[in-house]
Amino acid sequence: MNDLLFSIVMIFQVSNTNIVGTATGFFFKYNDDIYLITNRHVVEYSIKDSNPKLIFNLHKSTTDLTQLKAIELPLKNGTDVVWYGYKETDIDVVAIPVNKNLISDVVVKTFSEEDFPPSGIELPIGSDLLVIGYPRGFSDKINYTPIAKSCIISTPTDVPFEKRPFFLMDGNLFPGMSGSPVITKPSSTFNINGGMSFFEKPRTFFLGIHSASVSTTVDIANEPIYELKNGQISINGFKKVPISENLELQTCWYNSIIFNLIKSIKK
Repeated sequence: MNDLLFSIVMIFQVSNTNIVGTATGFFFKYNDDIYLITNRHVVEYSIKDSNPKLIFNLHKSTTDLTQLKAIELPLKNGTDVVWYGYKETDIDVVAIPVNKNLISDVVVKTFSEEDFPPSGIELPIGSDLLVIGYPRGFSDKINYTPIAKSCIISTPTDVPFEKRPFFLMDGNLFPGMSGSPVITKPSSTFNINGGMSFFEKPRTFFLGIHSASVSTTVDIANEPIYELKNGQISINGFKKVPISENLELQTCWYNSIIFNLIKSIKK
């Protein structure tokens, strides 16, 4: 069965005993260590929270996907968060170490540096990609398998967009897919170093991690400011409010962001 089914999870964000949202994460292996990778904005609530944790279901069998185990991953040890991110807090990527004892009796597959595209691969604008996650927390609630959504490359992958370490994709993605891995569509042929390279079986390459949709301000609206005075509600002026439009453009943070972050953890 496809290893992707066992490497991507729906994350439930928990504050004390309340589920406050859902997102996506995936496992990444570096040397012999395993990390859960997701976005910074997915776990940032834990900084001020007293008992934050992530809960996700993992499969206990590769043949019977209904056999699941709920895993709890605390986001704090005492008053300190246990996830790692960049000092540049606008880089929306974090890595969370996963204790192997926690996942000893479940099936976990991982991404790794071996899944990165080879040097010289050509992925021009318009190339097809897959973003795999859980849109608005949607899934097969019996088997908890992730959903693949199509995107295309919108900006050159080797040119950081506005000098930030991501490129843009075009696609209709949704909240809940924050933290989804981005991969090339399965293919047996890729253009590498100016020539066509062939693989025995269709394969994919891991490009990075999805974070957010891009919007732009298209207008300014006057929104009334209401006040209650002497038991009556009245308008006491107006405030300017930007009107945004979703461009259906999506960010993909480079895979090197993940790799370099984990290497810095191990130093």
